[in-house]
Amino acid sequence: MINSQTLASVLKTLKENQIRCGIGGSYLLQLYDLCDEPNDIDFWVEPNDMQKVRLLFREYDEIIEKIQLPAQYHYKFRYFDMDIDFVACFITRPNQNEYVYNIRPESIEIITTSDGLDIPCTSLEDWYIVYKLLNREEKASLIEKYIYKKNIVKTNERLNRSIKDKENVLPQRVTNDVNSFVWDNMQMRFEELYNIGECIYEKKNL
Repeated sequence: MINSQTLASVLKTLKENQIRCGIGGSYLLQLYDLCDEPNDIDFWVEPNDMQKVRLLFREYDEIIEKIQLPAQYHYKFRYFDMDIDFVACFITRPNQNEYVYNIRPESIEIITTSDGLDIPCTSLEDWYIVYKLLNREEKASLIEKYIYKKNIVKTNERLNRSIKDKENVLPQRVTNDVNSFVWDNMQMRFEELYNIGECIYEKKNL
């Protein structure tokens, strides 16, 4: 269970030390009612702040995990009653190629919880791409179904910007999936506009 007081303490420490951060992962999905209680909390921070994060929380027990990320981009530790996982970027090396995805700070938005805690959050669009990159199709699908019901124009702008960002090197399968998703969103928007137009026309001719 996520303890809001513990989370507030982490956020306060980061803010006091001018470290820009954003919540992601399963806890982000939970904030949108897309999953149950997460096992830990994933924080995104900028790469040049990761060493600062390590120094700030060095007194806590580090959790070593066998993942593909280099140490300079990943740091996980036990903070009182919660596991906190900091990630600065996402890198996979499935074969001989290396793929990289960076979350941009401008995508961070504030979500206020039911108990009044303001949480800086990365975007669902970012995590849609991250989960695709990491072959976490089940969670990517959850986000996809949710986004279909929301602001299609804003979603498409974010997704297009991410796959065209020169700092991101994505496998072709991910780019294809994102382009397909964007196209489906556009088609849905056109259908909505068409249906609205049909309704207006019918009302005028009653």
